[in-house]
Amino acid sequence: MGNNILFLLHLPPPIHGSSIVGEQIKNSIKVNSQFSCSYINLLTSSSVGESGIFSFRKIFKGIQLWFKILFRLIQKRPDLCYFALTTTGFAFYRDVLLTGILKVFRVKRIYHLHKKGVKAASQKPFRKGFYNFVFQGSDVILLSEMLYSDIEYFVTKHRVHYCPNGIEDSHSRVNCDKGLKVVPKILFLSNLYELKGLLVLLDSLQQLDKRGVRYNCLIVGNEADISKERLAEELKIRELGDNVTYLGGLFGKEKESVFKDVDIFIFPTLDEAFGLVLLEAMQHCLPVVATIEGGIPDIVEDGINGFLVLKNDVKQLAEKMEKLINDEELRVSMGRAGRKKYEEKFTLSLFENRLTKILKKVLEH
Repeated sequence: MGNNILFLLHLPPPIHGSSIVGEQIKNSIKVNSQFSCSYINLLTSSSVGESGIFSFRKIFKGIQLWFKILFRLIQKRPDLCYFALTTTGFAFYRDVLLTGILKVFRVKRIYHLHKKGVKAASQKPFRKGFYNFVFQGSDVILLSEMLYSDIEYFVTKHRVHYCPNGIEDSHSRVNCDKGLKVVPKILFLSNLYELKGLLVLLDSLQQLDKRGVRYNCLIVGNEADISKERLAEELKIRELGDNVTYLGGLFGKEKESVFKDVDIFIFPTLDEAFGLVLLEAMQHCLPVVATIEGGIPDIVEDGINGFLVLKNDVKQLAEKMEKLINDEELRVSMGRAGRKKYEEKFTLSLFENRLTKILKKVLEH
């Protein structure tokens, strides 16, 4: 067995991009065969709605977490700590304390950043000191080269490693030649946060209605800062009830069934580092319309496997959706291009190989 690595990561529940990746790492035969691994879950929230909200229960869990890590370091000091750092909010200050423990024990650290926000948060002087403390002497894994500007003040380029996410391929056969539908189906799949661009999508759908464009839209995701009651109200205000259906949070075979049944995937996010759900859409041969945000342009090539639009641009989003709704041949060709790019760059096997090489490189140096 190889070097001893302590993984401080996010594990579901709740289910979001970072916890999905954490679970993939924990279950990876490749990673566990290359290193002697131990895992500690950093998440103190049990649901999406609790994320980012202060509670005394979270503080208690945080104290338990602190002692659990301390015990693990005393019991068996690792050669390296993989740390899924939370970059902003209350959880960041908890992670500052955990970093302090690792520094006391002189454990080499590599942070895997699943979100951005460091540059904006560090504008306040006292926060800048915390970021200096955390990143000093550490390596960092980013999901895209486009995200380096977020941490460039704190981490030099030679300490940064790039590892795009990957997902496991669907176990069932994927058909890129979807049958012709009289009314194409649009899918929005994400936890219901305003920052995921859900309200922007609704405004764009309202424009399609005014133009007489025929479509059906499915919204899938757990309630977050937008509740199902608020969503219903927003649909009522825009008179979208007949064309839009909210299905709640779906997982496993139910989610896969929805992906197979739709024709277009929409992700008008306003704040994103990568967008794991885009890989799922490409895996299912769906053309994608997404915003120019974070590392998304590494995933979606404008005009090839989908369209890129400006954030909050309701008109542009509506125009791209209308173009795909009215052109079946374009939908199919972009869907095929997306599937090809997924197979070449974003499979789970490729992700595991990239991550393993990075960890070995950091250990060697």
